[in-house]
Formats: sequence, C-alpha cells, structure tokens
Amino acid sequence: LVLIQKADFISISEECYDIVDNLRASGKSVDKVAEVVESFKEACQKQYTKYLLAEPASEGAVGVGGATRSAKTTKSTDLKTLIADILSDRQQIRSAGGTADVLLISPEAETLFLANAYTNGNAFIPETNESMVNTGKIGKLYGMDVYTSNLLGAGNEGVAENTEYVIYDHNAFAIAVDIEGLRLKDAEDFFGSYAQIGAIAGGGITNPALAIAKVTA
Repeated sequence: LVLIQKADFISISEECYDIVDNLRASGKSVDKVAEVVESFKEACQKQYTKYLLAEPASEGAVGVGGATRSAKTTKSTDLKTLIADILSDRQQIRSAGGTADVLLISPEAETLFLANAYTNGNAFIPETNESMVNTGKIGKLYGMDVYTSNLLGAGNEGVAENTEYVIYDHNAFAIAVDIEGLRLKDAEDFFGSYAQIGAIAGGGITNPALAIAKVTA
C-alpha cells in the first residue's frame, strides 16, 4: 500500500449574470454547470502534471513523489535523437520491472513526430485527426500511447518549461480526488450567481523507477 495525502484543493467559481431561480427556469443552469465542469477538468490536468513533475520520492520515503529525471538533458532537434532518448528511458523502466505504456510529450516534441510521421522505418503510428481531437492521443510508438500536453514545454513555468517528455507505467501513477461540492449559488456582491465546484486531491508516482521525465538543461 502507498500513502496518498490529499492536500491540494481544486476550486473553480464562475460568475453567472442572473440569479439561480432564473437560470433554472430558463434551462441555462445546465450550460453554466457544464462550463464550470470543463474549467475544473483543465485545473485537474494542471494539478496532475504537477504531480508527475514533482521531486521523486526518496528511497524508503512514505508516500508518492514525481518522476525520476532522465540522464538525457540535451534538447532534441531531430526525431531520431528524440526517439533514441525515449527508447533508452523506456528500457530503464522495463529493467525496473515496469511497462512503459504512456508517453506524454511537449508540443515542440510533437512537431518532430508529426513532421516525420511517414519517414521510412519510423515506428511512430499517427492517429486520425478525429481521434486526436476526441482523446488527445496523437499516435503510438513501440506500443506506447503518445499524448501531447501544452502543460509541457515553452510557455510554462518551472520544471514544466524545460520538460520534453514524461514516459511512465500507467499503473505507477496514482491519483485520488474527492469532489466536495458542485453548486449554483446566488451572489452577494453583484446581481447574479456563481457556478462553483470544489475538490480535494493528491497523487504522484508510487515507484519512481517506473516513470522518467526528460528535463533539458
């Protein structure tokens, strides 16, 4: 068993320019709740990425941490080098007894993949455009599901800004979330209401040997 401490509060509150009774009578309450739920999903993704990129748990520590940092720290400028680094880290996870089945890449790395999707001998199998929109998965590479995340790479802050990819065994990434409430509430500071959702979360990598993040220097 691994201890997951739920200590991160995720809260979304959006203004609605009408009172709750009117929103419900018009049917617009459903739309507002749907909007706040979508914002909540985005906030959750940001928090989950933080879990992946947190400092790895030290040996013997109680609880979870982030992915181990890859020994590869030079930014990839071509697909051949990028895949070589990925395969090296994949082998490290396999040697530790895991199955590296998820590959999360930055938009910059995605550009290398898609620009060379049909290169002779390339093992990357791209998804259809429709599938990319619906699932976020851009393809498969040596049995790994490949996803692009705009929470990695340029435009982000801290470790995420310099992260090229994270490769991991999905069974080693644990997340616990309790939804504490979803409501429409009349506002006291303006004529209208708030659509609100709140949750408490925790998570991370249960075995740092089964997840590796490439962070460039």
